[in-house]
Amino acid sequence: MIELLIVVAIIGILAGVGVPMYNGYMDQAKRNTTIDSHKNIVNFANLKTLECKAGRMVKFENLVGTPFASRATVNCAQQTTNAGQWRIIILHWGEYAGFYSPYDKTKRISISDKSLGVTHLALNGPNITFTTRYLDEDNKQQILTDVIEAPYP
Repeated sequence: MIELLIVVAIIGILAGVGVPMYNGYMDQAKRNTTIDSHKNIVNFANLKTLECKAGRMVKFENLVGTPFASRATVNCAQQTTNAGQWRIIILHWGEYAGFYSPYDKTKRISISDKSLGVTHLALNGPNITFTTRYLDEDNKQQILTDVIEAPYP
């Protein structure tokens, strides 16, 4: 009986130490995933914007076979894709590229939702502003913001 009590006490101690550590690791993983996703979305959008400014055909392969297949290829030589259209193309690319909030997996890249972990795309003249919120180590909300200039205003 004493041995059983000792085993239960050891399990209780391990659980008391392990659960808070696990929660801390999960919070850190959510934070890192949010920051990495934001950077990946901005870098991809910036790359495609630069390709378009160079007058090339820009391809968004993951939109092929989706309801947005008509936006899978942009002929930038025609200079007809304005900032609002560019923002929507990036939005659909992000939806089908699998970016979602690690805080709530039902939420994805958005033009309206500003929840934790969601990259929000806003128009500011010829610019697209990318904003993503996350929680830091002290559980305080932080905001990542990047701005790119759309190929054509």
